This record gives sequence, structure tokens and C-alpha cells, in this order.
Amino acid sequence: MDYYTFSLNFKLPNFENKNNIDTVIERLGDGGCTDALVCIGRRGYLLLDFERQSESPEAAIKSAIEDVSKIIQNSKLVEVNSDIVGVTDIAEKLNISRQYARHITLNKKYFPDPLHNGKTPIWNLYHVLTFLKHEGFSINEKEIETSKQAMLINKNIHIFQQAEIFQLPRAKKTTAKKIGVASIFSQNDTVNYLDEHGSDNHNPSKKQSCVSTNQLELA
Repeated sequence: MDYYTFSLNFKLPNFENKNNIDTVIERLGDGGCTDALVCIGRRGYLLLDFERQSESPEAAIKSAIEDVSKIIQNSKLVEVNSDIVGVTDIAEKLNISRQYARHITLNKKYFPDPLHNGKTPIWNLYHVLTFLKHEGFSINEKEIETSKQAMLINKNIHIFQQAEIFQLPRAKKTTAKKIGVASIFSQNDTVNYLDEHGSDNHNPSKKQSCVSTNQLELA
């Protein structure tokens, strides 16, 4: 089995103060999430950086979501980070200058269309990595597969949010609540729905402070 690196962004229930965060971190350590680095950023949210051993990226991410959902009941998965990248992120991944990365995005034929094409364009990481791999750049295959799973889960989260806003069939929303991750559509359903209704733009969470759950002295 291989190790897969990814981040999960959760909204916490009944968040009131720092003591609640300390309690949550202890519970994560007690519950077996010792392969996660806990990062505290925006108030009421928790970012968990995982390096999880599993048979596939799909299994790794799914098991991590299930573990956290059991440990922190009524927590809500907001996003699998980070399946969105900008020019600077692309430069860092390829170990090239930002100027050259921008040149690639503007001049390489068939480079993926951005999700947002304003002053700071952003792309799906999976689409970018797949393109770069095809162009002969050295790209880790595990990262491609992990970014694909992150993209699919995030799209399903977006679909579930739209289902709540526009009151799509209750059965689908009920199923999503039961499994906790809103993966209520098959991949084809997701693609078809997004073709009709548009895709999501995510804002990556900013980390402020982090602590490893396997380094805690638990009470």
C-alpha cells in the first residue's frame, strides 16, 4: 500500500472557543487520526493535512472522511484541499519560475480552460496535472489520482449545496446526509449536472497554526 497526501476542511459544530478546538484535537488523536496534521485557521473550521496509507487515493480519502465524521459528530465536510491551483502553484509543482508557468498557461495549445479567468485565473489541479503529464513533464501519478478524487468529491459537495438551495429531490439529499460526504451522484451524473449548471469555484483555506495529533499528550 502507498501513502497519499491530501487535506480535508471541516466545519465544526457548536464551536465557541479555543478550548473546544483543544478538545477536538485530543479526540482526533484518541480516535486514531494520528496521520493528520491539524491546522486551525478560520474560526469554526478545521483543516486536517493527512498522509494516509491505503490501497488507493479514493480509499484513503474516504476512510479519513469517515474517521473524522465519527470522531466529530455533526461536523460538515466543506472541501478536499486543494484541487484548485493558480500560476504560482503550478510553478512550485514544476519547480520553475512563475513567469515560465504563466507562459505555459497562455501559450501551450490545449492547456485546460480556467475555472475563473479574471485577474488571477485558477484551474482544476487534476486537469492541469493530466495535461502536463501528457506534455512530458515529470508528474507523480499518485498526485494525479489524488487530485482527481478531490475534484470529484468537491463537485459532489457543490451539487449537494445546490440541491439544498434549489430543493432538488429529497431522497438524494437524505442519502447525502446519511453518508456524511455528499457523494450522492455517480461520476457521470456529476459531469452531466455540471455541464448544465456550471462548475464550482473554491477558495483554498489559509492555515494559521498546526499541530500533529500523534505528538499530543492526551488526557
